[in-house]
Amino acid sequence: WIASIQIVCYHMYHSEGGYKRYSTWMACWTQLFFLLSGFVLSYAELAKPPKKGPGRVSLWRYIRRRLVIIYPAFFLSLLLKVTYAPGRTAFDWMMLPLHALLLQSWFP
Repeated sequence: WIASIQIVCYHMYHSEGGYKRYSTWMACWTQLFFLLSGFVLSYAELAKPPKKGPGRVSLWRYIRRRLVIIYPAFFLSLLLKVTYAPGRTAFDWMMLPLHALLLQSWFP
C-alpha cells in the first residue's frame, strides 16, 4: 500500500520542489512492482495443475506463450515511437536493437 502511494506521488509530483530529493528513490517502487507482479503471474501459471495433456507447462512454453501475447504490442508501440518521435540522437538509434530484443534494462 505504501509503495503504491509513493508511485503515485512520484508520477504526479516528481518536479515539485519538496519531492525532487526523493523522486529517484520513489521511482524504485515502480520496478519493484513490475518485478513482483511478474513473479506472481509466472508462479501462479507454473504452479497450476494441468488441465489436460502432458502435464505442467514447462518454463520455455510459458515464456514463449507470454512473448506471443506481449511482444506484438510492445513492438508496435516501439515502431510508433520511433516513427513519430522527433529529435532522435545517435545514442537513441544505437539503443534501438536493445529495445527490439527486450534487453534495454540490462544495459542502462
